[in-house]
Amino acid sequence: MKKDKAINYLAEFPNFLSLFMFSFFLFAPSPILIEISNSLGVKPADFSLVFTFFTVGLIIGQLTANFYNKFFKRLNIVIIFYIFLILLSALLYFTNKLWIFYILYSLAGYSLGVIYIKANEYILESQVKNHARILTIAVTFFPIGALLTPIISVYIINNGYNWQLIYLVALGFFVLLLALYLSITKNRKYIRNDKNNKKISAKEVFSYKRRNLLFIVTCFAILFYAISETVISTWSPTFFREARNFDLLSAGLIITIFWMVVIIGRLATSYFTGKASSLNIIFVLSIISVISLLLTVFLYSKISIFISMAFTGLGFSGIFPLLIYYGSNIYKEHSNYFLPFLFVSGTIGNALAPYLTNITSKYNMFLSMFLSNIFIIATLVLVIFQIIIHKKIN
Repeated sequence: MKKDKAINYLAEFPNFLSLFMFSFFLFAPSPILIEISNSLGVKPADFSLVFTFFTVGLIIGQLTANFYNKFFKRLNIVIIFYIFLILLSALLYFTNKLWIFYILYSLAGYSLGVIYIKANEYILESQVKNHARILTIAVTFFPIGALLTPIISVYIINNGYNWQLIYLVALGFFVLLLALYLSITKNRKYIRNDKNNKKISAKEVFSYKRRNLLFIVTCFAILFYAISETVISTWSPTFFREARNFDLLSAGLIITIFWMVVIIGRLATSYFTGKASSLNIIFVLSIISVISLLLTVFLYSKISIFISMAFTGLGFSGIFPLLIYYGSNIYKEHSNYFLPFLFVSGTIGNALAPYLTNITSKYNMFLSMFLSNIFIIATLVLVIFQIIIHKKIN
């Protein structure tokens, strides 16, 4: 394969930054959830439902993104929704009612869901021939956003600024993205690739009994993993501040460590993919995740918790991309047809996590965090089932 030029990767920066903003907007309230809740006069558990509203909007946006193709060109769709996001960010800056937060976050999730699909379409139709590498780079921008967001949020609070400033920062990013799409993406040529986009009949689907079972198990593994990861990323700062008396900076550092190791591990995953069995790698990473996360929840020493969270990030780093990679190859030539179901499984998990933590935190704060352990153990169990079914098929 001819080596791709660096300029072709750089030209996709607007699409990479779109994935970055997806995680930025989602995780912005996480480390300062208590400050926002106090300002609004509500409980942190009630405010945390904004994550669920955001993710529900995201799911609907992803599922309806192609509807707009009937009326607008892809670039116009992206531009329209970024203008809408600029307006939503401005409204969030002035909002002081919880129910308005729910509405605005669901609309923001919907808008970013549409943009998420369009950005990935651009990436897959770019002039970069090595799709595995560019997709790895693209996926890595999600944890980069999740890593930088707590730092920005904590910086704003620690320097005496109002938490609303985070939404002015988001507004600035959206304005920048609008400019980048109009100046770079608008002038790029994209190559439509119909490979692996072959249609499949319902009759043919039902004929793959063991493959169907394997695919369903994979979807549930992704769903359970997503719940576990989202509990960590959205609820752990609040848990450690209330249950372990961590200060704001220490609570934010936990998430920073987690996402930093996830980024490093995710980049390393791209090297091993294809060189070793994906399921075997997922199995090992799941065991690391289960053990390290158990230690994280039960430990009290800050240093010990930081170290165990780093190992948790290492375990979590490769599970999602490898499950997506494995799941997309179950039906081989029909991979593009089934790929959206894998992503939606993860998104549903993201939506369920805040709802589950909201319910359990009302009864037991420890249990609300231990949900992450329960679902990563469930993921490990499903991975074992995947290995068993895979061996029977092959």
